[in-house]
Amino acid sequence: MKFKSLQDILKFAVAKEEASVAFYRSLAARVKKPETTAVFELLARQEEKHIEAIRLELIKLGFTVSESLPKDNDVDENADSLEIDDRAAEMNYVDALRLGIQKERAAFKLYAELMAMAEENDSRKMFLELAEEEMRHVLRLEREIEVITYPNK
Repeated sequence: MKFKSLQDILKFAVAKEEASVAFYRSLAARVKKPETTAVFELLARQEEKHIEAIRLELIKLGFTVSESLPKDNDVDENADSLEIDDRAAEMNYVDALRLGIQKERAAFKLYAELMAMAEENDSRKMFLELAEEEMRHVLRLEREIEVITYPNK
């Protein structure tokens, strides 16, 4: 990925987080078990906090929040999509969790790359924190799979 400025990087990150929120909310609406819905709703709320953190960083850098909203041509079309295909409606709980793990790992990788690109210390720190949070999401989803797969552990 190539970005022209830190603002472009942050706008891209907002777009990815917004896609994550939509992804988890869509999964929450499609699954049948209440505990599964609760996990995906929690992850969606945490992704919303990521959006707030990124927008705060934009404000600290002197950009307005309205400038941070992504435009269709600002997002790399070849970037990992967080959309749900029709298979998600048919997924069982474990498969939905595994899909979430894939998406969280992709987000972790994205933030690690963005951290390396950022020139400002505050921005690098924010991307590090977001990467760490995405990895915590991976661990949470993996724990959910473990509880289902090995209930007596």
